Amino acid sequence: MKKLTPILLFLLFFCTSQPTAQTDFKSTQTNEHLYWGLPSIDGQVIIREGYALLHDGNKKVPLWVSYHLTKEHLQGTAGRTDNFRPDPKISPGKRAELSDYYKSGYDRGHMAPAGDMKRSKKVMSESFYLSNICPQEAGLNRGNWRILEEKIRVFTLAKGESWIITGPVFMDIDGDGNKDCLGKIGSNFVWVPTHYYKIIIAKNGEPKVISFLMPNRKPAGDIGDYQVPVDSIEKITGLDFLNKLPDDIENKIEAQKPSLAFFLSAASFSPTSTKEGTKQTSSGGVYHGNTKSKIFHSPNCRYYNCKNCTRVFNSRKEAIKAGYRSCKVCSP
Repeated sequence: MKKLTPILLFLLFFCTSQPTAQTDFKSTQTNEHLYWGLPSIDGQVIIREGYALLHDGNKKVPLWVSYHLTKEHLQGTAGRTDNFRPDPKISPGKRAELSDYYKSGYDRGHMAPAGDMKRSKKVMSESFYLSNICPQEAGLNRGNWRILEEKIRVFTLAKGESWIITGPVFMDIDGDGNKDCLGKIGSNFVWVPTHYYKIIIAKNGEPKVISFLMPNRKPAGDIGDYQVPVDSIEKITGLDFLNKLPDDIENKIEAQKPSLAFFLSAASFSPTSTKEGTKQTSSGGVYHGNTKSKIFHSPNCRYYNCKNCTRVFNSRKEAIKAGYRSCKVCSP
């Protein structure tokens, strides 16, 4: 996409966003979560230690959430808090409240997932602000979306770092040229997205990018069935990703649809690895250790999301060496 000039970008930021004292234009230029640029500033930009986002005060959801994820972050020990709450940086009436989700029929779906926010208790807790949450069908949130998040962790552990940009899509489903939603929940009329996107970026010379677009329902098939080029996400969202790159490189990367193998078995790891002492799981090769019971699980185990499953192991051997026992349910 064609980029805005620095002067115009500066003016747009102050004319269209709802800035707070904690957020200023200059800080976005060097923030680790915005390494590839601001996809849009048409809303309220919020920058936290674990992620950055743009909140829409009309729809009451984030339009994009961007964060830098490293191997060290994933090896953190902060436990899941489940303390969902409204974002104090957003004015009442322009934000979602807990009551909006109560008996709505939708999960409170993280955009920057709690499983990626283990570096500290503060970062973990801040991932539960409702500004980082969208209404998500349980079939998606607990299915392919969760699997994709898990594979991103595997990818990041192998590569050392990655950047993830994710958010909702409000597709024109009736052909009238306007953005649509699947409904609005609660007294604040929180928009329910029609789809969700996720973009994963690796920096290894020229950036490597893979992206996905999934409907807000239980998807059929595997995650590979929902792989799309970045520019198709830009067209339906109006966002401009990777805009810190030169136009020619940005346009080339965003038009590509790389082989899924780049993501699943790139360079330094393979999902089918048979190294001694390593038993890879069906969803990529990571195990989750319960720090209280000292039991480790496969990601597809029904206990993998437990509050104390905050330790990550790359192999069975690593888990056993750390003093953890195998789960009797999933037998990892």
